[in-house]
Amino acid sequence: MEIYAKTGYIINMLDFKKIKADIRAVHNDEIIQPMSITTKIPAEKKLIILIDIVGFSKGTTKEQVYKIYCFEHYVIKNVLSNRHRFSKRIKISQFIPTGDGCYIVADECEPCLALEFIITLIKNFQYIKNDDKEPWALRASAIFGECVPFLDLARHKNYIGEGMNEAARILSYGQSALEKQFLKDNPDANENDAKNFSTNSLFTDESLASELINYGDGRNIHRLIQVADKHRKCRDITVYQGLK
Repeated sequence: MEIYAKTGYIINMLDFKKIKADIRAVHNDEIIQPMSITTKIPAEKKLIILIDIVGFSKGTTKEQVYKIYCFEHYVIKNVLSNRHRFSKRIKISQFIPTGDGCYIVADECEPCLALEFIITLIKNFQYIKNDDKEPWALRASAIFGECVPFLDLARHKNYIGEGMNEAARILSYGQSALEKQFLKDNPDANENDAKNFSTNSLFTDESLASELINYGDGRNIHRLIQVADKHRKCRDITVYQGLK
């Protein structure tokens, strides 16, 4: 009954006259008027964090659900609690699930506060199921970048823009570059060693690089110079590796 009720609600929201008109226009090779998307919405400068749960897709459905539950309810809520005093200092605009992690979009803040927040988040996650044969771990990227809010197909608030893309590229290509560098520096190591080396690491661009260097004793900081993506765009990436 609930399914039919929800389906009926969705059907009632659809404009069938508009849909039929668009179908006729396609068959008649007519130009369909674009949706009323405005380009007048200014891009916002935000703190954009992308989090990836390491080894998520290898787990069973039950294990994946449990990890996501723990991530959302035990880590994020704890980090944002008054005990850590982030709730009054970091204004979260949106959590955007990605399946094996999430984007966190927040208002701009002091670089030191941004790094304190994400580093605490990574460290806290390690202590969930720390008795597991394969301890839980994260990889993350954090940048200050531009994005624009919009309503997605599910009518949820979402963000799109260069900042979102850049956070994903820094994490993906930064991880690959870090692991290649590790294998180059350690000829006897294998790919699994390299992947373990890149876990619990934070990747940033120049917007947070100088602040990130202040963390740790220097041995955990890696500078990856002119890392290229599939579009041949290069950027320098700074990594805090092996957050414990």
